[in-house]
Amino acid sequence: MRSLSQTSRSLAAAFVLALAASGCSFADSATLEQAGDAAGGEHDSGDGDGDGDGDGSNDESDGGDTGEADTGEPGTGDEDPGPSFDDPELDLDLCDPNAEQTIAYDLTEAKVEASPALVRESVLFGAGVVPPIPLSARPFLNHYDFDYAPAQGWEPELSGELWASPVVNIDAPQRYRLQYAVRGPEMSGGERLPVDLAIVVDLGASMSGEPVLLAEEALAALESALIPGDRVTLIAAADTPILLGTTKIEAQGTTPLTGRVEQHDQASQADVAAALTLAYDTLTPVWEGQGQQRVVLISNGHFASGDALASIVEDHAIDRRYLICVGVGDPMQFDDALIRGLAHEGRGSMLFARDAEQLWLELDKEFTANMIAAATELEVTLTLPPGLAVRERDPHLGMDSSEPRLAMLAPNDALVFHHQLEACSELSEDAIIEVTIEWTDALANEAKQAVWQLPVTELGEGSLRGHKGAATMAYARVLRSFRDGVDPAENYGAVLDAISYISDALELMPEDPDLLEMSSVVAQLSK
Repeated sequence: MRSLSQTSRSLAAAFVLALAASGCSFADSATLEQAGDAAGGEHDSGDGDGDGDGDGSNDESDGGDTGEADTGEPGTGDEDPGPSFDDPELDLDLCDPNAEQTIAYDLTEAKVEASPALVRESVLFGAGVVPPIPLSARPFLNHYDFDYAPAQGWEPELSGELWASPVVNIDAPQRYRLQYAVRGPEMSGGERLPVDLAIVVDLGASMSGEPVLLAEEALAALESALIPGDRVTLIAAADTPILLGTTKIEAQGTTPLTGRVEQHDQASQADVAAALTLAYDTLTPVWEGQGQQRVVLISNGHFASGDALASIVEDHAIDRRYLICVGVGDPMQFDDALIRGLAHEGRGSMLFARDAEQLWLELDKEFTANMIAAATELEVTLTLPPGLAVRERDPHLGMDSSEPRLAMLAPNDALVFHHQLEACSELSEDAIIEVTIEWTDALANEAKQAVWQLPVTELGEGSLRGHKGAATMAYARVLRSFRDGVDPAENYGAVLDAISYISDALELMPEDPDLLEMSSVVAQLSK
């Protein structure tokens, strides 16, 4: 990861000084809620519920992110939910005092972990602006470290907390914060499952210079992560695909991947589609039952693609040959839309790195979390009791999808969910919040299910993880507003909201690198 120590601390200091100059102190959680509500006004409630763009499209403009798209949910989009005179920010059609509410998540963005890196590099080390990419909060929640303990066994486990938000005024409905995680098992690099790995390196003209050097660094990191039992194939995508060799790993460090791609001339237009097709063809059919099949694409996204390639990638993903996309180079020269589209169809991780340190973190240290599946075809469903609902749903929350996209849960990984809830009636004493997960065991190939229940009466105080989750939600929202060029007068509420929640979390975790990154980015954008 690019070192943020000096940059983060100097910008974070400016961030705190700006707060002091405004006369605001956010040590008190009640002040936090009041600040967010007062500043948000009609433009943004500050509820932290913008969980996902949910569009799954390749449109760089993310055109639906204005909040006016019709999601097809009851009481949203073009439908008029009717006035709510007690609280105009609560959509009563989404909160039924007499019926529970079941919400199925769209997990399309769960593994698109390039977004945090693209934002960081563009704002702090690039053009100083938020790049024109979809900005769901889902990949931020999945990418940042919340320090959840891994599952004790092989099967995924759930844990979480519910706490009451401070009451802003006596007439306001009760609000809560809910955060929970679906946790994968622990697995060290030495004991992980073997992989049949086919690596494709883009050798198109746009990869000249920094991108191809970073591609070599990515190969060095992957080489370091390989263990005995793995099988690896290396392919250069030039005018035509070049198969550089296939090897079964007998001992760690005995199969050099570096120095082989750069021996070949770069193409004016790399045929990445043909190279990926060849990569899938090299995966051994007899490998099933011995390990997991993966294809890795290293590129900056400037190659010809189309429906045929997307269809091929999707068909292989259905058979659990997942595609992991590794973006390299200048973030402003990176085609996020094309790579994101392939990553969606390939159901694997989408990563981005501008420097060698980040590549080694993602592809060596976190190889297992990005390449191995403990659970596949994962579905997550939240059921809320009568009288409780997610507050002011964002159309991009990624909820109530009629066909929820399925995600892969890896060892050493966790999917984190965070919401602000609001009551529209008095809750029953036996009211229960329930989360159900369904998945296919990647080893046994068996469908499984687990249920986690939390009585509404079991309220906590809000852990360090919960404060960080609230900060992450507010951060994703303010990034969208900066990306969309919202007028500063209208953007004030979102900025103050982000400052409030990030500052509150930083007081509790002053050394947290993710929070320091958030504060640095918001401070830079707010100059």
